[in-house]
Amino acid sequence: MVFSELREILSLFDRFMDWARSRSAEKRSIAARFIKVFDAHGIHRNQIPRFFGHGLEVVDVSDNNRLLERLNGPLLEGVCATFAIRREWLEGVDDDIYETRDFYKRPEEFSSFIDELISSGHGALTAFLLVAEERTREPDCLLILEQYVGDLGRQPIFRYFICNNWIYRYWKARCYLAACVATAFSRQVNVVGRVA
Repeated sequence: MVFSELREILSLFDRFMDWARSRSAEKRSIAARFIKVFDAHGIHRNQIPRFFGHGLEVVDVSDNNRLLERLNGPLLEGVCATFAIRREWLEGVDDDIYETRDFYKRPEEFSSFIDELISSGHGALTAFLLVAEERTREPDCLLILEQYVGDLGRQPIFRYFICNNWIYRYWKARCYLAACVATAFSRQVNVVGRVA
């Protein structure tokens, strides 16, 4: 009797673990990540065809299996370009969603990057400078560029570019950062600073 109860408990545990593994695999699937990108930007899955287009219909995004049948290279590239995310993350190969850009000691490259974003035909840029409250010798400062990509109803949709690798307490790093901020201001990109 004790063995039969133990066997039932183990069977129940095995079923739970199988369910948990399938849910985990589903969350890592390309279709689930595709939906997650839009959701993170405030776009419900039913609104994806209206905002994104690319030949998608509401029926295509109704469930992940149906969406998986429609996903192809150009569609994946399109979502990566729209939201400036990495294809490797979308494919479930890597955990880094955004490519980070390092302009430490290279403010002239930042200038070219800003010019490229402005001339891309997308919307206006805004920048946020985040400085960590507690200073360490590790990079503790981020410059995040926010670019308008469209509206969905009354809600504006943005994509983000992360510029990192500044050690704020190091004076030379602050000088290069100041040069990048000055470049942004000279291109009419407002920079808002925050201590986080």
